[in-house]
Amino acid sequence: MAKGYAPTRDVDHLMLEIASLVRQRESNVAGYESKLADLGRRENEQKEKIVTLERVPFKAIRHFAEALMREDRRSAIRDYILFGLGVIVITVVALGLKWLGYWSASLLDTCCPAAR
Repeated sequence: MAKGYAPTRDVDHLMLEIASLVRQRESNVAGYESKLADLGRRENEQKEKIVTLERVPFKAIRHFAEALMREDRRSAIRDYILFGLGVIVITVVALGLKWLGYWSASLLDTCCPAAR
């Protein structure tokens, strides 16, 4: 009777492994289906955006592009001004610290000896 029992145990073990693999595959398929549904939804959204953009007149697009370019020029000028002011403020602070005696050669030696 012991001889007949061992193959049954092996078959049971194989059936459990197969069931486990089937559950794993089902979960993978469910994940793929949800990703596919999400991609389909995103594709439809992109198609709607394309249709909407195709309806926009070319003059409006040109006007919008020109407005963005003007804003970019203003941003560049603002960035240059802020950079210059930053340099001035750092210089004033450094000179003020030196004048007050907080900035000395020993401070330079402690933070960066190669600067001397």
